[in-house]
Amino acid sequence: MSEIEDPFVSNRILQMLTFGSDNYVLNKFRHANSRKVLKKEFLRAQLIRAFKRALRQISQGKKLPIKSKLHSFDSKNQQALRIWNILKDFYYQNEELQSICLTTNGPKTDGKSKPKPENIEKSFNSKFCQKFFSQEIVRKCFSYYLELIFLPFEPKVLCKKFNFLCCDEKHHSIDCLYKWDIMKKYLDVLFIIELGLEPQCQFEVVSLPCIDFCIGLIEKNSLRFYY
Repeated sequence: MSEIEDPFVSNRILQMLTFGSDNYVLNKFRHANSRKVLKKEFLRAQLIRAFKRALRQISQGKKLPIKSKLHSFDSKNQQALRIWNILKDFYYQNEELQSICLTTNGPKTDGKSKPKPENIEKSFNSKFCQKFFSQEIVRKCFSYYLELIFLPFEPKVLCKKFNFLCCDEKHHSIDCLYKWDIMKKYLDVLFIIELGLEPQCQFEVVSLPCIDFCIGLIEKNSLRFYY
């Protein structure tokens, strides 16, 4: 992996490395249905499949993503709409992205109805993901995609999008914000670093929740500080 010169990225990497490992992040979430702890390969599969679906929707001329749980958004959300349009422009400006979103560009376990080359990986393991993200242009595009799926930055919305649980409480707390914030940072940085590749964070964005959510927490007197 080449040396990362961007001070913003470097600072975020240093911050993330203090967590010890990706298990620190994944262990803070559960699958909504099974209540089991997240597995890295499941998260990889979920993100890559949705990322490819978003690019296919762009290639099909969709003005807004439809039937896409992870990256769907309210058309009134101007910030999400802006990121979606940036993602669209980036896709059209880079022909290399056309091939990665094909349904045939996946491991053998993905889309079994499609023919797969004999030498392709059997799952979304590190080897497959390293090859998938090997081009810098793909990592940049993925960075835009991550910004989109974390909008709006509200635990209730994110839990529904990912189908994850960040707590067992009736109402979310500041602790939930912390968990989703480190998940975002993990995906921005360590998710790529652990593949031996250099992250391509395209936004210096602080993952802040909407003000209405913060006011709601205060009104319900449910703010809890654990860190």
